[in-house]
Amino acid sequence: MPAGLKDRCAALFREHRVEAFGGTFHVPNRESYPALFAWDSGYHALSLLHLEADAAVEELATVYRVNRLPDGLVSHQRWVPGAEEHQHFIENIFGPMFDGDRTPFIDPPTTAYAAARLSLALGAPADQLLEGAVAHLRALAHHRTVDGRSLPVVLHPFETGTEGSALMRSLLPRGLGGSLARLKELTISGRSAGMVPEAALAAGHGFVVYDPTMCGWYLLALEEVAAACRARGREAEALEADAMAAAVAQDVEALLWWDEGRIFAAYDLTRSLPLQGIGAMGLLPAASRALAQSGLSQRVAERHLRPDGPMWGAYGFAAGTITPGKGVGAYVQWDGNAVWGATAYWAYLLAARLGRWTEARRLRGQLTGLIDAHGFREFYDALTGQPGGAGAESGFSWPALVLDMTIAPD
Repeated sequence: MPAGLKDRCAALFREHRVEAFGGTFHVPNRESYPALFAWDSGYHALSLLHLEADAAVEELATVYRVNRLPDGLVSHQRWVPGAEEHQHFIENIFGPMFDGDRTPFIDPPTTAYAAARLSLALGAPADQLLEGAVAHLRALAHHRTVDGRSLPVVLHPFETGTEGSALMRSLLPRGLGGSLARLKELTISGRSAGMVPEAALAAGHGFVVYDPTMCGWYLLALEEVAAACRARGREAEALEADAMAAAVAQDVEALLWWDEGRIFAAYDLTRSLPLQGIGAMGLLPAASRALAQSGLSQRVAERHLRPDGPMWGAYGFAAGTITPGKGVGAYVQWDGNAVWGATAYWAYLLAARLGRWTEARRLRGQLTGLIDAHGFREFYDALTGQPGGAGAESGFSWPALVLDMTIAPD
């Protein structure tokens, strides 16, 4: 790890630390995102584990205590006190997304994955987090699966965490920026259906999707929770998580594998139709143990972890297929040239799972180089390194995932 990088990451987290709701956590960015976001906190905990383990534990404990919804699912976001103007602005654009200061929308379960990682690293001090992760994954299985399948559905593009990706083109044909009215319609119809998959399908809600970001993190979390439960002597829960992971891996292979693209894609339940496209989120299921054993992960890596792969540029691993001269924008971008800390990390997870340490080192080195050149930003251009999105003032937290991109010795 380059000298001084840990100190810079520690300073970033000090700048983004918030004490609220009786706990302590970090916002990804103070200016643009003043909220407790569930999947951001999963990334924060993975980074903080290498800086201040107690802070990592407190981050996830706060999420599981104060973002828990009545049905046991975990809310995508809760606004920090004083952010009412931000909340009103979002609701004016995207519709009634909130009950009070939190939303019934959910996130990919990075929190459960991170909780299991902390349990494996810390043991007893993270037992409460492991209990939270088990409950979290059970709630997803109970409330977000449909028709006997094991995969959790997303009911709004925002629940993917990667809205506007290449996989969403047929559902948002005008792109993210041109689909504001459609996103508001989906908010209203999803909420009218109680955010319940069966009710959403019956009512003709236009977005009931198996997405690789959600399903990939669900599979990774189940595998990691199984390992953590076994390490803590919780054999019954380990066996339960193992069985769930096996079923999920089978359904991911059956429904999300896109052979032509050599990557995992999405599936639209409303039309019984695959949603195909090249996106970094399609690497996430491939980082699982089960799909590595099946051989599919190697096929993904052979196509997409090549130096000349469609998503890998001179400055990093992008969210979608890179286009020369396209650049990056000022707002959320999950397609094209945008290199996020998360997209680099997802590619790293696949490389590490397969022991491809040359690629892992390149991914870490590129992300470190972007931080050195431009600071901690929401995303960067894969071809030029130029930054985009949030973080110009106080920084953006996701590039700190570089701390968890640990490399096996030569």
